[in-house]
Amino acid sequence: MLPIAIHSVSKAFVSPTGERRSVLEDISLDVAPGEFVCIVGPSGSGKSTLLNLVAGLDAASSGSIAVGGKVVTRPGPERTFMFQEATLFPWLTVLENVRFPLELLGVPKAEIAERAVDMLRLVHLSRFQTARPHELSGGMRQRVALARALVVRPEVLLMDEPFAALDAQTRESMHIEVQRLWMEFKPTVLFVTHNVREAVELGDRVAIFETLPGKLKDVFTVDLPRPRDPNDRDVNILAGRINRALKDEIEKVMALERDPDKSGSGLPPRRAGGHI
Repeated sequence: MLPIAIHSVSKAFVSPTGERRSVLEDISLDVAPGEFVCIVGPSGSGKSTLLNLVAGLDAASSGSIAVGGKVVTRPGPERTFMFQEATLFPWLTVLENVRFPLELLGVPKAEIAERAVDMLRLVHLSRFQTARPHELSGGMRQRVALARALVVRPEVLLMDEPFAALDAQTRESMHIEVQRLWMEFKPTVLFVTHNVREAVELGDRVAIFETLPGKLKDVFTVDLPRPRDPNDRDVNILAGRINRALKDEIEKVMALERDPDKSGSGLPPRRAGGHI
């Protein structure tokens, strides 16, 4: 598995009118090989923007990002991105969706078939190989997306609020699946979420982002045995500490929503999370 080294990274966007808006400012974060790091913060703190930079989907305005000692300049097969929506191909079956990235990588056909079927078995979807995405529940579609992300055996897995749209019961089921599969394959994971308890349940560390612009405020180590129960006393105690650390940042965003002209941020009067 590969380490991620994020050093002094800043990112700004320029509007069509030429206005410069800083989204990330001087972010430095090292992620060890096989480590599971969650990022939490209010809307507008640049969490998803950072994932895009690590994925190579966008370039930093300054600073550097390296994966496995190599500077990121473009997407690469060692990094896999899992989005909030399953983004499955509706015209393909479940099995064909999972096979697709292996075919793109030129994996031999016999190996493709074996790996795709094995991965569907691991996410408990063997009986749905011939189903189309529209025939599945939201949780099942996300399990297909997880299988597709892991079937290429990525060394880095980037996850952008992958369970935000799921109901509470299905989300907890996905947490169990993710913990089990991560413990088996041990990719290096960067996981963005608004749900602090989710971050504590899944992560080795939880990084808190400030907002306007996004900065790294604090990092909490989650020294709790796995697999973790969201109702566990220690999980909830640590989640409470992190929520208290986030309180000022959330209040800052709420104040901007109420009166953007008085935020002192230099941002134009618009939603705090715009373009992020």
